[in-house]
Amino acid sequence: MMSSLSPPSVVTKPIGIGAFLIGLLAGALTQATLQVLDAIGRGDPDAGFLLIAAVVSLPILWLFYGLIGCLPFLALRTMTPRGRLARLTFVLLVIAPVIFIVCLGAGLWLDGLSDYSPYFPSPKPPFASRLYMMATQHWRAMLFIGFWGGLTCWGVDQKSCLFSEDRSLRLKARFTLAAVIAVIIVPVALFSTCNQYVVMYRAQEVAGARPYCILVPTGDYRRYVTAAQRWQLSLVHMQASYQLTSGSRGGFYTTNHALLVPDDPREYRNWSYRSENFVTDPLINILHGFNKTGELLAVMELQPCVSEPDFVATLK
Repeated sequence: MMSSLSPPSVVTKPIGIGAFLIGLLAGALTQATLQVLDAIGRGDPDAGFLLIAAVVSLPILWLFYGLIGCLPFLALRTMTPRGRLARLTFVLLVIAPVIFIVCLGAGLWLDGLSDYSPYFPSPKPPFASRLYMMATQHWRAMLFIGFWGGLTCWGVDQKSCLFSEDRSLRLKARFTLAAVIAVIIVPVALFSTCNQYVVMYRAQEVAGARPYCILVPTGDYRRYVTAAQRWQLSLVHMQASYQLTSGSRGGFYTTNHALLVPDDPREYRNWSYRSENFVTDPLINILHGFNKTGELLAVMELQPCVSEPDFVATLK
């Protein structure tokens, strides 16, 4: 006689409210962490205040997002597939993006009511413009937040499998979780540690037979230095410096991520992570500082560098 019980790899119940709330908390916590790290990286003098505000406001935001995302979640949970992998795919590709978009819209509306924002100058642009800026400038962070929120939701939903007494079922569920995490963590780790070799390759490719040098920002106001170590071309170090201003102008970038300076003839190309190459930018921040809308804000100083025929070979 065949058992009427479902196979151990199949979950028949819809995703629970508890899994939704904990996944939402993971997403809100990831968002707050990224905002604080971004403020610290930009040299925001209010980074400490933002950290305290994030801790204090996290329960409020969690409740706010929970109320906003509850209705679409309740509608989507009725369509939850039964298989473990099918549920994971459904959560990551359907539930998490829909909930995130709904909460993002509500968050931008709430942001429009406040005077301070780490992302938008004051006065803030219209809602549609702010939504477009978030989608184009912060899409990586948005994907990261949605991924961790969705994965946490799935993990809580699958806790009976992850901690099952059935060793085979437990190992399969944990292997699935580890594999999905590795899909995100491994590329990020490789990009963070190996991107410097892409920078060196692109510099040689662009310069060709011409002597050249590479300028990297120091983190200080408007200052570059000539790269002397390979680690200075890494993702962690090679970041544009951002300077806040008083009044309604918000802030502006005082440096690029890096500058390639070939000679004969001399030109300046700034590093673009989007293109993964040194590109010619009409708003290149060599002589002037520009904010995110292209408004001229400050005159910058450029440190000279000595060109070498094979500059990257001189790096230690």
